[in-house]
Amino acid sequence: MAKATSQTSVLNAGSTLERKKWLHEGLLEKSPQSQWDGLKGNTKDSVVFVTTDVSKSDGHEVEFSFNGKATGAGVENKERLRGNEEQKKIFSDKIRVQRVRHGLDNGDEFDDTNIGNLNSGMHTQSRALLADWNVVKRDQWLFDAAQGFLRSEVNTHIIRPNDRTGIADLVAGDTASYDFMMDVEDIIKSGRDFTVGGDRAPLEPITLADGRRMWLWLIDSRVNRDIRKDANFISVNAQGDIRGQDNRIIKGVIGTFGSLIVAEKQNFFGTSVSRRLTGTKVEICGLRQAHESGTFTGETGFTAAGVVASRSLILGAGALQVANGKEPDYKIATSDDYDITSGTALEMWTNTQATVLYADNNDYDDAKKAGYHYGIVAVDTFARVQA
Repeated sequence: MAKATSQTSVLNAGSTLERKKWLHEGLLEKSPQSQWDGLKGNTKDSVVFVTTDVSKSDGHEVEFSFNGKATGAGVENKERLRGNEEQKKIFSDKIRVQRVRHGLDNGDEFDDTNIGNLNSGMHTQSRALLADWNVVKRDQWLFDAAQGFLRSEVNTHIIRPNDRTGIADLVAGDTASYDFMMDVEDIIKSGRDFTVGGDRAPLEPITLADGRRMWLWLIDSRVNRDIRKDANFISVNAQGDIRGQDNRIIKGVIGTFGSLIVAEKQNFFGTSVSRRLTGTKVEICGLRQAHESGTFTGETGFTAAGVVASRSLILGAGALQVANGKEPDYKIATSDDYDITSGTALEMWTNTQATVLYADNNDYDDAKKAGYHYGIVAVDTFARVQA
């Protein structure tokens, strides 16, 4: 039986319970660094709907349920009701948990007296590095799922200035402006007139602490620049007020305009060899830009000649899903050459995706909710032309 930490300052790495508890503490310490911190919750009212089921391992599915509203016309007087009741509308989505691992080579900076001591400098450093990696990777998965990059699950609804058919058609004047923001807000509210994608139910807004129902618009540095240079924006912003505790949940807020909360996010830096969950090396986590060829920042071919767009995101409630299965584990492996070197790894069971609802019985007649990105609308604006 392992001794208490207070007695020996040693946490026994051979104890699965102690090892997972020690790792969990390290992951929690880093979690507030997430760019999505404050947007996650365990209900569909959050931007990121998180479900944890420790019974799920690699390949097992986690189901997300969304209940619809009653919309039937009703009956009058002695019109027959029995047999004409409205069928409850139920929507759902499923996500399959995957095992994801990442390891660090510790070299030979240890000896056999501290391999099992999770408080040793080697393990403390490894835990901190892996916890940082965990935050950054999970954040990037959310950005990539929302931008239509992850697994090439493309955005179903896109807005472009002047209804440009594709990114290749964008010109220097097709940038973000205050007038364009008002057009975007109207499209989001009405559920109609998208550049890409048919009519749909309006995005479900998120509710702030003061009761306001708003949508979140995540933009990159180029879109931020274009908006702030716009003359109409400068005039209106002079009278704007974004104070209030309700805005503290969203990092990088630059303003609230109408029903939109606008927040700048970092630009992505890194390389992607595939669009799988583990296909990207993330150097700086953030929003990717999109090339007219269909490639994104970090992919081979993105630097080719052509038009590049900033792809910003309008997000509502239930936009993204994160499924967590078995508790993460901290693994230790020593070399077969008499333990002269070692490696340590984070092992977790998880997955991320954009919400696409399926009608378990019937969808609505007009404001349909199934078959498209439920809480996400992409916005493409001109960024530059690459020669």
